[in-house]
Formats: sequence, structure tokens, C-alpha cells
Amino acid sequence: GALLIQTLDNGMVLLDVSGSMGYGSGALTKLAYAKYLAASLTYFSHRQRDRVGFASFDDDIIEYVPPSAKHLQQVLYGIDRAVPLGKGALARPMAKIAESQRRRGFMLVLSDLYEDPDRVIAALGPLRDARHDVVVMQLLDPMELSFDFPDAATFEDAESGLRLPVVPSRVRTDYQRQVAEHVATMQRRLGDHRIDYMFVDTSQPLDALLFSYLMRREQLRTVK
Repeated sequence: GALLIQTLDNGMVLLDVSGSMGYGSGALTKLAYAKYLAASLTYFSHRQRDRVGFASFDDDIIEYVPPSAKHLQQVLYGIDRAVPLGKGALARPMAKIAESQRRRGFMLVLSDLYEDPDRVIAALGPLRDARHDVVVMQLLDPMELSFDFPDAATFEDAESGLRLPVVPSRVRTDYQRQVAEHVATMQRRLGDHRIDYMFVDTSQPLDALLFSYLMRREQLRTVK
């Protein structure tokens, strides 16, 4: 039998299009990888006859398609049009989605979570308070995990435009520790708030990630 996404009939994909999502050290940026994920999971949900919707956001909603059984094409067009923009912040867009979605449903958030964990938890609170089934996928590029750059370089903040000279070998160990702590904190804190968390390394083959995700959701559905 086919693996199912347990979506409660009403689902939305919430796609972070802030500037940092435009980074990619390989063939795909984080946003490009997230767009493939979003399109695939939207299609799977539609095949189950679920109502599917979509929103892209930076520090506000950029594009919004309400959940409907008839909105697959509009959702796919919206995903395709998404481009990395400015500064990202979850609070305002998540509050607007929670306000607009009164019917209990499934919310998939695709983001690199470039925010303090306390802010992320606070931002997602309205979705959980509305009893939505919330899944967060945190996407990071392998170079963001390893900081394995050549010795001297100038790095530009994707959202502020600030440029800083950095010697990667001097900061690599501290950087790797901070990233590992951030990911571990996100996983623990989101789990404490009954939000399903999944870490995504964008060098991972997409089909393997999709299979892992669908298996995970099937197991959670069985447990529930």
C-alpha cells in the first residue's frame, strides 16, 4: 500500500523566501531544494484528495493560496515563482496564517530557521494553539554545517548585506559547535512543544529525504 501523509484533510506548505534561503554551495540553493520538497509533498497531498494551500514569506506573507481541492495548479505556480528576498522573521507571517486558518489542519514550515530558538517557538505558538499539526523542516547547506571554506574570504550576510572579512580556519571549530547546538536546541525545544522537527541537509538526495519523511509521518499516524 502507498505511504500516506496524515494531513487532516486541510494542509498548507509555508515556504521561507528570506535572503538566506538563496544560499547554495552546490547545485541547489536551500530555496531550490525547499521548492522541490514543497511541490512533491503538495502533489502527494492532492493525490489523497486533501485541500492544499501555500504561503511564501520573509518577515511577512509574500504570496498566499488558501487550501482547496482545486488549487493544486495555483500552489505549484506559487512555489515556482518563489525567489529569495529580504530579512526573514517568522512571527508576523505565522500569526497571519494562524488567523486565516480556522479549520484545524496540517502546516509544513520549510525554513533555515535563522532566528533565535525562543523567537521560533513564540512564532509557531499560534499555530499550535489553534491545534494544527505542525511540522518544521530546517534546511541547511552542507557548507553551513562544515564551514569548510578556503583560508581567507569576505562573507556577506544575505539579509543585511553586511560584509565581513573572516579567516575560516580560526573560527571553524566554534562555528561548527554553534550550528550543532542550534540544531539540537531546535529539535529539543520544538519537540517539547509537540511540533514535529526534521533536519534537512540539502546535499541529501531528495528522494531519500522524501521517503524518510513519509515513513516518519506514517509512523506518527499509526501512533496517534
